[in-house]
Parts: sequence; C-alpha cells; structure tokens
Amino acid sequence: MTNAYAATRQQGRTDRPAKDEPIFTRIKAQIVGAIFLQRIGANVSVGGNLFPFPVSLFLTPLLTLWNILTGAAQLSMPRFALYTGFVAIMMFSTILNSGGHSTPSMFLVAGIYAMFLFPIQLEDKAYIRFFRLLANVATFVCLLGVVQYAIQYVWSPEWLFSWRTVVPKSFLIEYNTLNETRYGSHIFKANGFFLMEASFQSQLASRVLLICIFILKDFRYTIPLGIGMLTTYSGTGIILFAIFGLVPLLFIFAQRSRFGALLPIGLLLMPLAIALLWNTLNLGLFVERLGEISNPRSSAYARFVTSQIMLDIFSNSNLLKLLVGAGPGASEVYSQGVYTTGETFASTWIKLILEYGLLGFSLFLVFFFTCVRETLRSNWLALAFTFHFFFLDGGFAAPQQAFMTMLLGAYVCLKASNANGAPSAPPLFQAPLGRRT
Repeated sequence: MTNAYAATRQQGRTDRPAKDEPIFTRIKAQIVGAIFLQRIGANVSVGGNLFPFPVSLFLTPLLTLWNILTGAAQLSMPRFALYTGFVAIMMFSTILNSGGHSTPSMFLVAGIYAMFLFPIQLEDKAYIRFFRLLANVATFVCLLGVVQYAIQYVWSPEWLFSWRTVVPKSFLIEYNTLNETRYGSHIFKANGFFLMEASFQSQLASRVLLICIFILKDFRYTIPLGIGMLTTYSGTGIILFAIFGLVPLLFIFAQRSRFGALLPIGLLLMPLAIALLWNTLNLGLFVERLGEISNPRSSAYARFVTSQIMLDIFSNSNLLKLLVGAGPGASEVYSQGVYTTGETFASTWIKLILEYGLLGFSLFLVFFFTCVRETLRSNWLALAFTFHFFFLDGGFAAPQQAFMTMLLGAYVCLKASNANGAPSAPPLFQAPLGRRT
C-alpha cells in the first residue's frame, strides 16, 4: 500500500511539466506573503501618519516583475484599459480637491491594483493545480482555526490569537485578533492563527468553497471549510456562501444519484443536528447577531448602516463632486462625521463613491468584475467575488485584503491558446459529471 501510494505521488510529479515548477515556486511565495505573513510588515511614519507596509506590499511587486520578465505573466489589455480610466478619475479627483485628504492613499491604491494587470498564463492542468493548491492552503488555515478555537477551552495563551506578545510592535500589523464571541467571555473567534482577524478566515473559507464547487468540482472540502466558517462567528463569509453557494450545492447533491436519496433525509435531520450542536458550537451567537444591525456598537451596524448615513450626507454634494468624489482619504473624514458611541466602517462601495465619485465607482466595479471573470471564467463566481469585495469587505486600500482577493480570483488565467477550447466553469445549476483531479 505504501509503495503504491508513493508511486502515485511520484507519477503525479512526473506528469507536471518542468516548465511550470518555477512558476509555482513564485505562486507559493505569493501565497506565503498574502496569507501566512499578513501580520508582518513595517509600520512607517509618512507625512505624520502611521502607515502599515505589510510583507506582501514589497513581495507582490517583485514577484509580478519576475513573472513578467520570465514571460509567465502578460499584460491583460481589457484590465489595463479600465485601470487607466480609473486612475485618470483618481488623479482628477485629487487635483480637483486640492490634493485630497490623503494623496499617499491614491498612490497606494494605484500601486495595489496595478498588480491585477498581469495575470499568470497557465495551461489547463496547471490552472486546476493552482486552484487545488489554494483549496489545500485554505483548508489548512481553517483547520488551524478550528483547533485554535477548540483548544482555548483548556489552554488559551494570548499568542494563540494575537502575536503582540511575540512580535515587536513596529513589525506587527493586526486588526481585531482578540475578538470575543461575547463581551467578557474570554472565548475568542477563530482567525486561522495567521490571518488578521476572524472575518478574514470566514471570507477565505467561503470564497475557496465556491471555487471548490464550481471550478474544482470537488466536495471533499465542504466540511473543513464549512466548519472553518462557523468557528469564526463572522457573518460576511456565511452571507456570501448562503447567497451564492448553498442553493447550487444542494441542487448538485440532489442531481447525484448517490446523494439525491439521502438529501431529503439530511434536510429532515438538520434541525436535530443543530439542536445537538447548539451549545457545543455556540450557535446561538448567530441568532444574536441578527439583531446587531440596530446596535450602534456592533460591527453589523458599522458595516451596513453607517455606510448608508455617509451616502446620504454625500448625496447633498454638487454634481461635479458626485461624479468624481471628494478625493483620496475622504471616506475617513465622512466616517468621523457619523461616528457614534460604537464603531464606523466604510465598505468598499462607499469608499469608492466618497473618494472617486460615481464615475470612479463604476469604472472600478467593471475593472474588478473583468479581472475576476477573466480568471475564474464564470459570471456567477465573478458576481459572487464582486459582491463580497464591494459590499461585505472594506479592504479597498488594504494591501492584505486586496492581494488575498487577487490571489483567489485575479492572479492567473488560461493561456490564450486554451481559452476557447478549455472547459469553462459549469452553468449555475448543472451538476458536475465528476470530481476533478
């Protein structure tokens, strides 16, 4: 058995073209920077303000340049045309608003999304191998998160969730890593150990699970990634998967003969399973979170309500400002204007409208959708990823969030010679014929 397994692994290695290995070495380096080193960087003072420069902000441009020089990555003209239009709007808004509120923010955004212009060109087998690599990495991170969440009931050192006791402050970049499930409970939401907060694990799990269903057509990842989402107690990933993945997944299961007969039984037993796991997994927290949107101290209120308030204030601007925005960094000013007893949060869509107006928002929306559609080859997945990035996330100008999104949905594409003949992602409700290897 051992010899057969080793032979199979060796055969898998020999099936891989040698020319792909340098490319995948750089892809693995990108994964390390965008996922495993999110919290590491340099906190540098720029113009009197402290700016975090994560490892990925240095590593990604170097790897992109390397890919271009070796011919692995090529400029995507549709992406470039839309990017150029968006940058023009950014520059005009900055000049119109006398330099804006944060000119470095404009250069940061332009630099981040310039990385989206050069997808790595992959053959069909390498394309699938890339997404399987992402699925394995996400599964590893989620399983770490599950262990992290469970082990704290018997042993809970602070470094298990936050690195502030082991990494010097000047090199540590963290968000809300010590995020309690309930105030005063001292039980923290899983963040995958390496990620910057619990919502990052939730969003990583949900997006990769969609990739597993629609591109890899492999359902073995459903359980580890699903549990990974649950132990974060973060609504963003669950909302994304509930809208774009749950119904298609059930439909696919129903069409498969070996699962179709069991699906009604599973749905009938689901209430019993929920009841048995209610206390073990603290599922009542999800019910409690449904009411958070009316609580000014909650993240749900900050994410969804304050953005609407900021939009209402901005809508009273003159026509020119409505079209091109109030300049880079303006969202911070508007956030301070609606600050309540709790927290404020500007999702990507409101940041774009406030800073670069309706024109900037529209151009960037089409640019982002085009990038993701070219990589994932599915309108449904492109819509899901765009909905997440614009309405559930706020990482528009955060390198860690932008580069992780790029890695998952805009980093590679099929070579032009394969683009027409290679199989695309299946239609929304078509059951895959078999598992891809």
